[in-house]
Order: sequence, then structure tokens, then C-alpha cells
Amino acid sequence: MVVAVKKSMPISADPYAMAPGAITLKNKLNITDAIELNQCELVLSAFRRQQGMPSGSFDWDHLKEIHEHLFQDVYEWAGAARVTGLKASDGRQYVAPESIDASMKAVFKELEREDFLLGSSEAEFISKAAYYYNRMNLVHPFRTGNGRTIRTLIEGLAFNNGLTIDWKRIDRAQWQQASINAANGDRSALKACFCSVVLETGMQSRAKADSGLTTGQKNSAAEQMIKLVTRNIKSGKGLGASSMPDATRDIPNKSDDFGMS
Repeated sequence: MVVAVKKSMPISADPYAMAPGAITLKNKLNITDAIELNQCELVLSAFRRQQGMPSGSFDWDHLKEIHEHLFQDVYEWAGAARVTGLKASDGRQYVAPESIDASMKAVFKELEREDFLLGSSEAEFISKAAYYYNRMNLVHPFRTGNGRTIRTLIEGLAFNNGLTIDWKRIDRAQWQQASINAANGDRSALKACFCSVVLETGMQSRAKADSGLTTGQKNSAAEQMIKLVTRNIKSGKGLGASSMPDATRDIPNKSDDFGMS
């Protein structure tokens, strides 16, 4: 499986880096290779995502809790807003660290005024999902893992509105270009992506994902696999095919089953 290293880069010296000038982030697994770290992060966060989304109030604190849940096995700072400047691959600068808290609270205050999109038609939800995804993505509140965290929160908004999201109906290149276009003021492609992935709940069978297991059984199975994967990584065995989650719910790259940042 080929996994690309994330392209968001710090503006100045990166306090998250393992060493000055390094692109590998400090991590609990003591991995020094950026590509290997990216691959392990994707696998472990996929298992955490299979456990479901932490409950919360769909506010800034809730988003931080989701990030902490997804990346708790990899980063000490999981769930914390970044403390360094960050820019996108096209040179755009994300919101400065000192403005993240106020920016995210403003986004969620607006979402609250819209009653968290409850009662929206499917078309309305799609339009608003694109809008709020873009708003949060422009802030890019975490050092890494922003896309997965925001998409997980939007899945929760969809579920509460009687909808479900199948991210695998689009690919990474589509999503990445749509996100860039939205950041530059044109959300039409991003809305088209959401139009492809947002489904009425009854339209998507959950049988394969559920596999007849209770929530407790699925959580236990995921925990066991996380422990196994983490132990193998720390012992130098790396990831094996048996370590891969059978089904992630994120946007696939053309060459793998895992989604972008």
C-alpha cells in the first residue's frame, strides 16, 4: 500500500517535528520515517473511527474530543489545537494559532443558530455540509488529521438528520481539488462531492459493517486490534496485511483504502 505524506507544512520551525527540519512528527510509536508514520496513523485512526464518534454537543470542544479519540494512539497532543502556523500545499496560510479558538467557536455558534442542520432537506444538508466543512478546513485547527476529524463530525450531523455518508463514493483527488476550489471561493465541486456521498439512511446497507456484532463487541475487537498493531509497530514488525481494517469509512486514494488528512 502506498501512502503519501501529508502536504500541510509549518510556516516556521515546527515544535511537533522529531528534529529541526524533519517532516516526521513526534509520536508515541517512536517512528522516525514520515511515510511509515503516516501509514500507521491511518490504520490506527481507522480502527478508532470504526468504534464510532464520541458523544458531544457538536461544538468546538466536541471536535477536539473527536480528534483525541481518532489519534490517541499516535500523538500525545491529540485533541489539542495546533500551536504553530500552518500552510496548505498551494501556499495558502491557515488561521494563525492565536486565532483558532475564536474562529472555531464562531463556526460552531453559527451551526448552533441553524439548529445543527436538523430538519434540513437532503439538498439543504448537502449545501450546508459543504459550507461548514470549508469553514472548518480553512481554520485547520489541528497539526494533522483535520480532514478525518471534520468529516467524522459531519457524519454525526448527517446521522442526526436521518442521512448517512459513504465517503468511498468519491476518491482523494476529487476531494482534494474540491477542497482547494472551496478555499478559493468556489464550493460547487465540494457540494458535488457531498451530493455523491450523502445518502438517505435506508439507501445504504450497514450489514457488512455491523457483521452481527453489538457495539460493545465491535469496540472490544477494535481495541484488541489496536493493541496488536501498536505492539507490532513498537517491536519493529511493522504493519502486516492482517492489521488492516476491513472497512474504513473515509475517502480512498486510488491506490489504497485510506482517506486524506
